Amino acid sequence: MSYTISPEDTSWDPNPEQQSSHSSRLLMVVAGAVLFVLGITIGGLMAKPHAPAPSEPAYDELASLRAKIDLLTMQAAESKVRSTELEQLLVSQQTQLSHEREVARLTHQRMSFIEQAINANHANRDLCLSELEQLQDQPKGVPTTQVIQFVDAIFECNSRTLNTLRSDAPVLTADLELQESLNAVRLAATQHSAKHRRASVSSEPTLAEPTLAAPPVTRTARQGVFFSAPPRRVQGVTFISPRPSSHVASQQNTGMRFVDESSSEAGPSFR
Repeated sequence: MSYTISPEDTSWDPNPEQQSSHSSRLLMVVAGAVLFVLGITIGGLMAKPHAPAPSEPAYDELASLRAKIDLLTMQAAESKVRSTELEQLLVSQQTQLSHEREVARLTHQRMSFIEQAINANHANRDLCLSELEQLQDQPKGVPTTQVIQFVDAIFECNSRTLNTLRSDAPVLTADLELQESLNAVRLAATQHSAKHRRASVSSEPTLAEPTLAAPPVTRTARQGVFFSAPPRRVQGVTFISPRPSSHVASQQNTGMRFVDESSSEAGPSFR
């Protein structure tokens, strides 16, 4: 069996009432779905807990804490820098204090050595002058008063030099003053020696005249003044630098030795 539908056949057109009923049902379904979705959404939002809005006092307290933390961090950095500076200053002061102690120790040691040298110089001076004065009463040819003054001036120069080293006075100025005094003493001794040579140039020495070795001098533990026996009358006197005694090395006592130079034309000199 077959059916044939012609365009003019209106039996197959939908019923308008059925069409409107179908549309209304579709709209109701869509509206229900929309309402269902809205209900679920609104219910979820209402069920979610809401965080309270921050209040003004709590916000101010947090800002204050952050400011305090920043301040403490800055103070900690400054304290670290200051601590480093104090450590460096402490090391510098310790080094300076150690250097000052070493300088004080060396200064005290030097002053002690100078004091010992001054005492030894005074002892040598007293010994030499005492022995020279004892020889004043001996026969002709022994040291005269001028020689004693010359020796006294030499020891005086040594004493003044040592005292200058112990004081704050300029060493150069004191040395120049001592050199001038020594030159004056040497000039006086030279003039005295020239006068003595002019007085004795016409006379020849005889065997009866005593020599410097007439009274023998006994060497003692402390080195003193010793004379060598010349074959002729003394024409010039030479002062030779003293040598320290081997018996008393701790005191470093020195003396003077007079040597005859019969052919010398110059006056007394000191070496």
